[in-house]
Amino acid sequence: MIDLGLIKPHAEIIGADGVHVGTVDHIAGDLVALAEIGARDGPVRHISGDRVARVQNGVVYLDVKAEEVVAFAEDTSYCP
Repeated sequence: MIDLGLIKPHAEIIGADGVHVGTVDHIAGDLVALAEIGARDGPVRHISGDRVARVQNGVVYLDVKAEEVVAFAEDTSYCP
């Protein structure tokens, strides 16, 4: 797994297909909390840190397509 300490709040998150997924709110253990997915009034959404392929120039790149993450936006956690 990538060192999640490299991920900063407000960093852009890009899916494996090159599509914008959202932005980072914070790191919660081995989860990346997404600030931009879902309603602001709703629960914070998460994606497993195992899904981070790399962090480059402050941008988080995932090993899953953006549509796969967005498809699970209604869940409070996405950890395939």
